[in-house]
Parts: sequence; structure tokens; C-alpha cells
Amino acid sequence: MVLDDGGTITDSTIISEYIEEVYPEPRLYPKDPYKRARMRTIEDLCDRSFDAIGFGNWLAVLRDKAPESGVMKQAASEELRALLGVLEGELGGRDFFCGELSLVDFAAICYVPGAKTMGVNPGEFP
Repeated sequence: MVLDDGGTITDSTIISEYIEEVYPEPRLYPKDPYKRARMRTIEDLCDRSFDAIGFGNWLAVLRDKAPESGVMKQAASEELRALLGVLEGELGGRDFFCGELSLVDFAAICYVPGAKTMGVNPGEFP
């Protein structure tokens, strides 16, 4: 992110912390300390796991003719399905992970559209 004064901030988590401090309304982080910690934990899981799964799948697509490509795609699909299952459990039937819309909802939802490209039907995880 490039600021008006030319300064830059990198990494989505750090950018979101900056936005929360500079523009506190509407809140991206829950006010309750436990919910805020939970939000950070789930956001970190999304940040690390989805990125790794997506990279593995992308590498398999890029190396489509390599003998290991099919196994890599299958592994990415299975890992994504497992991660979406974890997130569904964390959501627990609520509309939002931390009671109200927060950063973690944005972190989780941005990967769902790509699920179909990895052979995972998002409808499996209502």
C-alpha cells in the first residue's frame, strides 16, 4: 500500500492494522479482546494455509506436464477441503466468525471463489 506521503506498507495483516488505527470506524477488529485474539488466530490460519495450498496448486498447474502434477493438484484439493471444514467449524453456524463482520471474514471469503478451480465445491461448506 502506497500512502499519500509516498511511504509504503506491505503485508495484508500489517496493512489492515494500519487501516484500523487510522480509520477506526467501521471497525475491522472486534472490540472484545478474546474475539480480537480469535480473529487474529483464524486470520493467520487463512493467511498461511490458503496461500500455501494455492501456491501448491498453482505450481502443479504451471508444471501440468510433470508426472507429479496430478498428485500435487489432488493434495491441494484435499488440503483446501480440510481447511474449509476447519473454517466451517470455527464459524459454527454464525454469520460472521467473531459475531460481527471483521477482518477474518474478509480473509476467509477471498479464497472461496478459487475453490472450484481446485475441484472443491464451495456448496459442500454452507
